Amino acid sequence: MLSINANPTSITVTGSSAITVTAIDSSGVPARAGTEVFLTTNLGTIEDRVSTDSRGIAHATLRADGRAGTAMVKASSGKVMAATPAAVVIGASALKAGFNATVGESLTAVFQDASQGSPTNWEWSFGDGLGSTQRSPSHTYATAGSYVVTLKVRNPDDQDTLSKVITVPASEAMAPVASFDVAVDGLQATFTDTSKGTVKNWQWDFGDGSRTTVQHAAHIYAQPGIYSVTLIVSNAAGSSTASKSVTVPTSQAPVANFTSREIDGRRVLFADTSTNNPTRWEWDFGDNSAKVTDRNPTHVYAKTGTYRVSLTAGNLAGQSTHTDFIVVRGPLVADFSFMVQGDHATVVFTDQSAGEPTSFTWSFGDGSNPVMDRNPVHKYSEHKDYTVTLTVMRMVSGGSTMEQATVSKPVMVPNNP
Repeated sequence: MLSINANPTSITVTGSSAITVTAIDSSGVPARAGTEVFLTTNLGTIEDRVSTDSRGIAHATLRADGRAGTAMVKASSGKVMAATPAAVVIGASALKAGFNATVGESLTAVFQDASQGSPTNWEWSFGDGLGSTQRSPSHTYATAGSYVVTLKVRNPDDQDTLSKVITVPASEAMAPVASFDVAVDGLQATFTDTSKGTVKNWQWDFGDGSRTTVQHAAHIYAQPGIYSVTLIVSNAAGSSTASKSVTVPTSQAPVANFTSREIDGRRVLFADTSTNNPTRWEWDFGDNSAKVTDRNPTHVYAKTGTYRVSLTAGNLAGQSTHTDFIVVRGPLVADFSFMVQGDHATVVFTDQSAGEPTSFTWSFGDGSNPVMDRNPVHKYSEHKDYTVTLTVMRMVSGGSTMEQATVSKPVMVPNNP
């Protein structure tokens, strides 16, 4: 018979876990050294064939391949299959897009990916209708000007986007061509200059009697309405004008809300789900740590327990707060103890697993049916050594899937004195 274990039973998408397979023949004696054991896994990679040592133990390494989930490692030797596979939870890494840009005088920009969280795909938009899927590309612009460059990063479990405005200087003097983009949030409009060429002067007219001469402008309107906004750009070679009609809708304060997901030990990923377009966030994680203003933060708790988490989301129209309780359970680890009672054939098993499992499956090693009790009592018909396996499961926090952990231990049922 075969038993299989993993340590650790929880890794990241770039981690690995040592897998141990114990081969014991039908009489309870370890298999001879050199016995071949075949391994398979549904996630990651693992050696497909290993051999036992003099103790009947074979070793292998499960390596994550960038996908999150529960890897189930199965073992077989000849016609014998391990009764319970080893489960290793592969936790997703939260992505955060980031990049740096270096702009030369020849209209060429070099972009360096600085994202966090193990991205596997990159999508660049250079702000001029062109893009790239390279990790750290370079790009030559047709004309000088300011461009909104966007990087979207992905892995199989997450994605994130970052935009920056970069300025490409002119390679020679020329008259600029005016253009701009606008984003409206409540009563506030943000104007981004996207003019081509070398611009020395900017003149904004917001259509409500207000003006400014900065390159990129933000303006708060007194009331909703439709406004004609004009930008005039100029240099020594000439000037250019661009106009747009900007609609400022009636503004509403956000309704704060969020979800949470425990992704690795005591590390919790929070996701803002507030409505009405909030523009600022303040998180209180309930453990006396400093408040955080990221939209979708990740927080590591020092210990397990129940925490009162609050999110305050706001925009120019106002703010609201949502509070909820989350349970931080820590990693799921299967463990148990046992005690042989006076008749030397009845064994009392006690679950000692960590991580608040909700499901328990016991295999007593004697061919009897599995038992789902948490702390079962089992009577053996023979006095000898058995391998007892406990598999525990729980619902993944914030989701609809189960994770599991398994442990096997030898249990000796002695003869009556």
